[in-house]
Amino acid sequence: MTFKFPVPQYLRQQGAMGCGVSVFAELTGLSRAEILHDRPQGEEDGLTVREWEEYLSTKRCFVRQYRPDEPYPLPCAHLVHAGGGCHWIFQDERGVFDPSPSFQYMPADDPRMLNFSVYVARILTIAVTRSPDKSTVHR
Repeated sequence: MTFKFPVPQYLRQQGAMGCGVSVFAELTGLSRAEILHDRPQGEEDGLTVREWEEYLSTKRCFVRQYRPDEPYPLPCAHLVHAGGGCHWIFQDERGVFDPSPSFQYMPADDPRMLNFSVYVARILTIAVTRSPDKSTVHR
């Protein structure tokens, strides 16, 4: 018998806000310190989707949005509505990682995370790459 351990959450926002900083640092490979130096308002979730896209473009990243009904590549960021407001989460082939402290014990590969049923809604998805590539499309 083989036991499969759940994939733990590993992204952590600093304080009650700042999910975008953790998520986009993971997605782009930029450091949290660099993002916060360039965009200190990110720690208070003070950046709009458009502002995140513009910032990432200045870092020579290719940014593409996907609607909730469109297939999307991995890794990516999702803007979700979690009841108390909207925040960013990260997804890759291992699972869905939510930097909010309230999700720290929810396994990233839990089916409820993978199908987004723990959220009120998935609003949009953003794929970020250093240059356009032929990423695997996920549904």
